[in-house]
Amino acid sequence: MYSPPRYNLQIEDYLNLLQRFSGKFILGGDFNTKNTHCGSPMTNIKGRELDHAIKRQNREIHTTGKPTYWPTGKNKIDFLVSRNLSSSFMDVNEEFHMDSDRSQIVLRLSETIEKEQIPTLLEKKNSLTGICSEKNWKTISLTATLKTNDEIEDVRKFVTEIQQSAWEAPPLMTRKVKGNNNPKEVREKLNC
Repeated sequence: MYSPPRYNLQIEDYLNLLQRFSGKFILGGDFNTKNTHCGSPMTNIKGRELDHAIKRQNREIHTTGKPTYWPTGKNKIDFLVSRNLSSSFMDVNEEFHMDSDRSQIVLRLSETIEKEQIPTLLEKKNSLTGICSEKNWKTISLTATLKTNDEIEDVRKFVTEIQQSAWEAPPLMTRKVKGNNNPKEVREKLNC
């Protein structure tokens, strides 16, 4: 779905759109809205109206929280809206094409629960340990007694190295997964 930016849709417009779909559905598109709930750094009027409509209709938003239109920066974030589908069985990713200035979001539905493997700080390639090891981590001696100026200088360099590595390391991103984690047998009995 595409909603041109020049149209200022109101909550009633979004409610009418969402009420057209009954049962389970997924609606995706470029709504040209900005809302912090979707990952945008700000909320505009259209974004607030759509967010209110989605909440009023008990729908769910699925997004990567990353920009999808590169020339304008980080404000343009596309997303999907669903109803009666458990987020535990969904995986939302982005897909890039070299001939486009946009990335696409792709929602994958699965029969089994999608568990996001979140790397720990020590496993993450761009983590503190990854950066420090790239900067000759092994050459730093931790046996300084701090009795000479050279040892104090070595410790100062060591602390500076850790600080610099921490500043360069990207933050660990965690995402809360909504939905239930019931086994397939329980889900089948609940759907009867």
